[in-house]
Amino acid sequence: MNQKYLDIHLKNFSVMEHSNLESLTEIYSFKDINDTIENFNSIKQFSFKSEEIIEIPTFSLEKLSFIKHNRFAPVHSHKHKFIEMSYVYSGKINEIVNGTPITLKKGDLIILDTNVIHSVDITGFNDIMLNFLINKEYFNNSFFDQLDSENIMADFLLHALYESHKYNTYLIFNTEENEFIHNIICKLAQELIVPNLNSTAITDSCLIILFSELLRIYESQKITKDNNNLPKQTKLSIDIANYIYLNYETTTLASAAEHFHFTPNYFSNIVKKYTGKNFKDLILDEKLKKTSYLLRNTNLTIEEIMEKAGISNIQFFYKKFKEHFHVTPHKYRK
Repeated sequence: MNQKYLDIHLKNFSVMEHSNLESLTEIYSFKDINDTIENFNSIKQFSFKSEEIIEIPTFSLEKLSFIKHNRFAPVHSHKHKFIEMSYVYSGKINEIVNGTPITLKKGDLIILDTNVIHSVDITGFNDIMLNFLINKEYFNNSFFDQLDSENIMADFLLHALYESHKYNTYLIFNTEENEFIHNIICKLAQELIVPNLNSTAITDSCLIILFSELLRIYESQKITKDNNNLPKQTKLSIDIANYIYLNYETTTLASAAEHFHFTPNYFSNIVKKYTGKNFKDLILDEKLKKTSYLLRNTNLTIEEIMEKAGISNIQFFYKKFKEHFHVTPHKYRK
């Protein structure tokens, strides 16, 4: 499948979409489904209301799956235990995410953490959204290793999503002018729709390239207005993580609290609430990330690496390293 046939595939009606159109045609007394499409804007739009939240089961979900968003019908409030990455191929999509109305336009990409409550307004013919459903086990250590371990956004975007129950948030990227990302997403969709020889290797590579590009976009946009649209919890999580990343060698709870204009006790609670970890654990995470980087990229001894990371107890180091990376330092280096 190439991009031309992907475009045809996405615009064609699925069985469910055809059924949705037939239902709308009957409800609004249009002549046929073509008449319904032509007069779609006159159809009363779905109104977001308080309703029961549906939890979508994972079934036998693959580690990475593709589903085209079902047009001509609303998607009511729901949540699920997998990560959802959605890309607006064309048109626009109105959603409510964690109670916040959001309008996504062509080229926008949203990554929803697990258990994020969201709903989608009824969509028309040109409103095409590609949904990639990612089992959190997909983000294993080998996946992390292929991204820049020193990039704070990589830690937030991937590690935070991997430990998703602690964050319950989402990220939005505008990629409308980025043809490279569009092509990568299309290639990812093609390989998932029509799997072929080496499709798994290709989709894995596409996703790593995509996430790497998203990290670049975040770095270039984080001081723009777009960043101000991030939820308060997300922004503060990033600010705290960034501060610790830059200052973990010297900072203390008291000095960090002073930096954020909080009392130490209140700041400690904020850190726990917004990151899911206590302050000491976040400091240790940074030290362990440094040891992993040095293990991969230097020939320093374990003792020398511990010293550079500010860890003095070798038994403590081995225990925490294995808890964090699920292998010993020696096996990790191999």
